[in-house]
Amino acid sequence: MEFFLEQNRTSIRRHKGQINFGAHLHTDVEIIYLKRGKGEVYVGSEEYTAEEGDFIMIFPNQIHRYTGSYDNMGEILIAPYAMLHEYNELLSSNIPVSPIVHDAGESEKMLQKMLFCEYDLFDKEICKGTLLALLGMLFAKMEFVSIKRENNSSVDMILKYCSENYRNDIDIDSVAYELHISRSNISHIFSEKLRINFRSYINYLRVSYAQNVLKKSGDSITDIAGQAGFDSVRTFNIAFLKYTGTTPSEYRKK
Repeated sequence: MEFFLEQNRTSIRRHKGQINFGAHLHTDVEIIYLKRGKGEVYVGSEEYTAEEGDFIMIFPNQIHRYTGSYDNMGEILIAPYAMLHEYNELLSSNIPVSPIVHDAGESEKMLQKMLFCEYDLFDKEICKGTLLALLGMLFAKMEFVSIKRENNSSVDMILKYCSENYRNDIDIDSVAYELHISRSNISHIFSEKLRINFRSYINYLRVSYAQNVLKKSGDSITDIAGQAGFDSVRTFNIAFLKYTGTTPSEYRKK
């Protein structure tokens, strides 16, 4: 699962699937429509609950992650900041009081559906216009506060390093050594900003990798556990059950 998105893109990315992602940040605007189930949304140090029919709006450079039931489902739009000139001032100097829009109407849902179902029929300007209309309607239902942007360079470095090395033998000390960031600073970032401990985050990345391998290959559970970075099948099974609600064998059968 790729958390670090290519920067300075000029087109929208879209994805349908389970809403259950580890902590990450990027310069894009992220819009999620939760079609089924419910889940917890963590933005910075705050926690919110999203339910079926809600929209979730993440502004650029906000640290965020999602946890939810293994059977939830959503539609995700990733819109490059550089594409949204009309809202640059709002996006650069404000953040939502809450990222959740609970009272979305049929108009917003129709625009979301158009962006997913008829996207390939649009030329670039029509697609952008549809997206701007959706953003405008969602923004009208949200409250904002003016903020001074945090410098998230250390967070970005740490998350990027973890995403590139989670399949190896990795711990806080090795990250501190490689990135020249103190161990205490890394622990503080995970506990205060990401609200997840380091080992749990690494295990989450490993389980996400294993899910993809289970879908696409016939490798044994033991081999997949090793590929993902787990030191034993038992540890793999415990972590997999924790994050997906099922065992690797049951997940493969489904």
